[in-house]
Amino acid sequence: MQCPAQAGFTLVEIVITMGIMAILATVAVSAYKNYKTRAKITEGLVVAAAFKAAVTEHYLMTGEWETDPSVLALDAPDTYSGDWLKSISLGAGSDGAPVAITISYNESALHELGANNTIVLYPVMASENISWHCDGGTVDDKFRPAQCKATP
Repeated sequence: MQCPAQAGFTLVEIVITMGIMAILATVAVSAYKNYKTRAKITEGLVVAAAFKAAVTEHYLMTGEWETDPSVLALDAPDTYSGDWLKSISLGAGSDGAPVAITISYNESALHELGANNTIVLYPVMASENISWHCDGGTVDDKFRPAQCKATP
């Protein structure tokens, strides 16, 4: 008499599968946390768009870079805040940039940033085109949106 063939998985196969699933879940959760932080940081870039447009327009009309929000018909910078945005400021640039927009994020809402909680935007002239770069500041590259990651 023959024994019937066994069907199913062995205990070892199940344990190995569970281990692989646990490793994949750990990687996925970590990546998702970084994604959520990048999405929150985008709030500051959306608010900064008004500053970028006003500064660019003023430069194109007058040929001068302006750092005073009242001249640019913007509200005072301290009125711009949000769930994750602490403040936004407009000032003189550094390293050859004529002007800089500094976005500061709320450390208590974005505790994963810690003290590294600023992104600095600055204009770059290429012939007659003005583009804004946002690779300045102290926020880690892993938390920055793609357009704000430092280029090697």
